[in-house]
Amino acid sequence: MTRLLLGVTLERICKAVLLLCLLHFVIIMILYFDVYFGEDTFNRAKLLNVGFLEALKDDEEYDCFIFSDVDLIPMDDRNLYRCYEQPRHFAVGMDKFGFRLPYAGYFGGVSGLSKSQFLKINGFPNEYWGWGGEDDDIFNR
Repeated sequence: MTRLLLGVTLERICKAVLLLCLLHFVIIMILYFDVYFGEDTFNRAKLLNVGFLEALKDDEEYDCFIFSDVDLIPMDDRNLYRCYEQPRHFAVGMDKFGFRLPYAGYFGGVSGLSKSQFLKINGFPNEYWGWGGEDDDIFNR
């Protein structure tokens, strides 16, 4: 009985620490976007392309890249974020859409590409400003 209670308590502590880390991350991202982008439109695709290049500066051996919107937090910790033979869309259901996708071919939110897949499609398209467009473009590529 003591072991079970200890396990439950430890699990709750771990979840609380994870939640605090996620909240810290979200707060940092909100502050970052507010400071650097303010009310102006931004280019999400350029940010993702820069992230790809910066990660390779850190370690050119990285071979799998998961691109996630900052406002999407996984609801199931059993999700496997890894790369596959084809680019993968991971946000298959979001609460803001009633846990469905808003339309067929939706590729926004969270996606995973290998290094070779990213290079083959020449990264994300840089011509989209504001919300939307770049993820549909990637799906069509």
